[in-house]
Amino acid sequence: MVAFHKPTQYPTTPASSAAQYQVNTQQMQREAQLNIGYALLRKELHDIHLKGKVVDFRTLVLGTVKQLGVSLNEVLTYKSLYQMLFIANEYATMNHNFTLVEPFIKRSYEFIESKKESGDNQLYYHIYVIYFLANINFRNHRFAESQSYLTHMSTLMQKQGSRYHSRFYLRQQLLLALNLHFSGKPAEALSIAEKALKSATKKSAPEDVNDLRVCIAMFLVQQRNRSALKYMAQFTHTDAWYEKKLGMLWSIRKALMEILMHAQFENEELALARLKSFKRRYKKYLEQVNEQRVMEFALIVERCILKPETARHPDFKAGIVKMMNPAIKEDIFVISFLGWLIGLAEIKTPYDAALEFLLAHTTY
Repeated sequence: MVAFHKPTQYPTTPASSAAQYQVNTQQMQREAQLNIGYALLRKELHDIHLKGKVVDFRTLVLGTVKQLGVSLNEVLTYKSLYQMLFIANEYATMNHNFTLVEPFIKRSYEFIESKKESGDNQLYYHIYVIYFLANINFRNHRFAESQSYLTHMSTLMQKQGSRYHSRFYLRQQLLLALNLHFSGKPAEALSIAEKALKSATKKSAPEDVNDLRVCIAMFLVQQRNRSALKYMAQFTHTDAWYEKKLGMLWSIRKALMEILMHAQFENEELALARLKSFKRRYKKYLEQVNEQRVMEFALIVERCILKPETARHPDFKAGIVKMMNPAIKEDIFVISFLGWLIGLAEIKTPYDAALEFLLAHTTY
C-alpha cells in the first residue's frame, strides 16, 4: 500500500480562498467551453467529409473558438492542443493532405513551449501532441523531422517512472519503422516492426497491434516477399468488425493490400473474388465521400489481373501519374499503392517503384 502524505498547509484567508475558487470556476468553465468546441469541430469535420469540402483549418478552429467567446491563447494547453490535433489528423487524412494543418499546429505547439510551463502535469497529452507532430511530418515526407519528434517522444515516455511507456510504445515503434522504410532502410524498418509486434500483450490496444500487422504485410508485399501471406492470414475478423474498430479508411486500405498481395503471388481467382467483394461493399461509400480515385485504382488492378499486358502499354504509366494530385504533397500511402502499378509497368519491385515515385513527388 502506498502512503500519501498531505502537503504542509498554510492558513488561508477567506479572501484568498474566494479568489482561488473563482480561478478554479473560470478554469472549469473554459474546459467546458473547449469540450463544446471540440464537439462542434467534430460535427463540422463530419460535414466536410461527406461534402468533400476543403477549408482552411486555422480559420475553422479560430472561428469555432471565437464563437464560444474565448481566446485560443488563453485556453491553449497540451490537452486542448491534443484535441485539436486529433481533429486535424482526421481532417488531413480525409483530404489526403497534411500540409493543410501543419502550419497551425506547429505555431500552436511553439506557443505552448514558449510559455515555459512544465508539461509533466499533462504528460499524457504532451506525449500525444509530440506523436501527432511526428505523424504529420512523416505524412509530409519529412522523415528526419519526424524521427526527431519520435526521439523526443521516447524521452517523455520515460518520465514519471515510464508511466505511459506501454501505452505509446507500439505506435511509436510503428511510426519509426514507417519512417525508416520510406527513407530507404527496409530491413531495419521490418526488424523494428516485427520486434514491436512480438512485444505486444493482451493488454495492448487492438488498433496498435493491427496497425503493426498490416504495416509489416505492406513492407513484405512491396518487397514481393511471400511471408506477407502469413501476416494477412492473422486478420481473422470480418470486414464489418474492422470498420467498426479501426474505421472505414483503415479497412479499405487493408482490403486493397490483400487484393494486391494475392494478385502479386498469382492467386488471381482469390484476388478477383476480393475485388468483387470490395466493389460491392465500398463503391457506394467511396462515392458518398468523393473518393472515386480509390475505385478507379481498384478497376485498374482488376484490368491488370485479367489482362497483364495492360501494364505494358506505353500510356499506362502516364495514366497512373495523372492520378496524382499535383497541387498538393500527395499522401504517402497513395504513392505506395500507385507505386505497385508503376512496378508492373517498369518490371521492378513495388518498393523500388514507390521510393522513386516518392522522391520525384517530394522535390517540389
